[in-house]
Amino acid sequence: MNIVEITGGDDVTVTVYFDQFTKLPTRQIHKRRNTEYHDFDTLVSAYAKYRDVGGGVQWPLDIHRERNGDKIYEMYRIRHNQ
Repeated sequence: MNIVEITGGDDVTVTVYFDQFTKLPTRQIHKRRNTEYHDFDTLVSAYAKYRDVGGGVQWPLDIHRERNGDKIYEMYRIRHNQ
């Protein structure tokens, strides 16, 4: 697993985890300040089941997102047409 941390000009850091064989992202963690409660929200995105969608572009067919441990988004593509 390769890990890359990207820090923006506003000191927000995104950590991306890449598969060491495919070099595709498998997980992303983003922490941002919650302006209402003055603490941090942790946003986690997980990507799986990559498929070639044309022109050599790999796209995840399974995407899962959480905010502070609660599921907020989930997408599954069941069938991949060639």
